Amino acid sequence: MPCAGQEDAGRPALPRPVLVLASASPARLATLRSAGIAARVMVSGVDEDHLVAQRGLQRPADIAVELARAKALDVAGRVSGALVLGCDSVLELDGLPHGKPADPAQAAQRWRQMRGRSAVLHTGHHVQDTSSGRGVSGLASTVVHFAEVDDEEIAAYVGTGEPLRVAGAFTIDGLGGPFVEGVEGDHHNVVGLSLPLLRRLLAQLGWRITALWAGQPNRPLMESSLRRSLGLAKIFAVGPTSTSTPARSVSVPSTVKKAVRSEMRAACCMLCVTMTIV
Repeated sequence: MPCAGQEDAGRPALPRPVLVLASASPARLATLRSAGIAARVMVSGVDEDHLVAQRGLQRPADIAVELARAKALDVAGRVSGALVLGCDSVLELDGLPHGKPADPAQAAQRWRQMRGRSAVLHTGHHVQDTSSGRGVSGLASTVVHFAEVDDEEIAAYVGTGEPLRVAGAFTIDGLGGPFVEGVEGDHHNVVGLSLPLLRRLLAQLGWRITALWAGQPNRPLMESSLRRSLGLAKIFAVGPTSTSTPARSVSVPSTVKKAVRSEMRAACCMLCVTMTIV
C-alpha cells in the first residue's frame, strides 16, 4: 500500500501536508528548504535544562531524543492538520553531553578539549502527526573529527559569537567549517537535521518525503533543456536563414538526430508538466 501523498491506481493524491519545524535554528530551516520543503517555523517553549533534570537524563543520545520529542509535542498542541518536526542536537565527548556553551569562557575551554580529537554529534528527531495523533522518534549520530586548532584560532572563533549559539560550540556550515577535518556519517545531521532519518520517520507515519516537496518543476533545468534542444535543432538547417540566402541541404548523422529527438521529447514533457501545475 503506497504512502500518503502519492497516486495509486488512478486515485488522486492526498493534499500536500504542512510541515512545522519546532525550532528556531536557521540551519535546520535552510536544510529543509534546500531539500525542497517549505516548512513553517513555530518555536517551542520547552525548558530544556528543567526537563533534563526532571527526568534524570544523563546519556547524550537520550537527552537529544527526549528534548526533540518534547519540542514537537509542545508545538503540536498549538497547531492542527500538520506534521510537526522537533529536533535537538547534543555533542558527546568523553561520554559526557555538551549543548550550547553558557559563555565565551566555556566555549573556549570546550574547544581546547575538542581540538585534535573526535566526538559524536547526536541529533534527536521526533515527528508528530497532529491529524492522526501518532508520533515517531529517531536518533542520528555522526562522528566529527576536529582539527588541531591553536589558542589564537580558538580565541578568534569564540570572539565571533558563533560557538555560543550552537550545540557543541561549533558549526560545519559556518565559520567553524575550517576547524572540522571530516565527519563519519550524515553531513546534514551535523548541521542539525538528518534528511535520511526524516524520510524514514515520515514513512512510519504513512507519508513520503516527496509529498512535502513544493511541487514546482525545476524551471532552470527545463529552460536549459529547451535551449539545448533548439541549439541541436539548428543542425537540420531547414529553410533559409534570410530572404537572400538559399536553403542548404545538410547531411545529419543518425546519432545526432536521435539526440535531438530525445532532447525535444524531454523539453516538451517538462513544458507540459509546467502548464498542468500552473
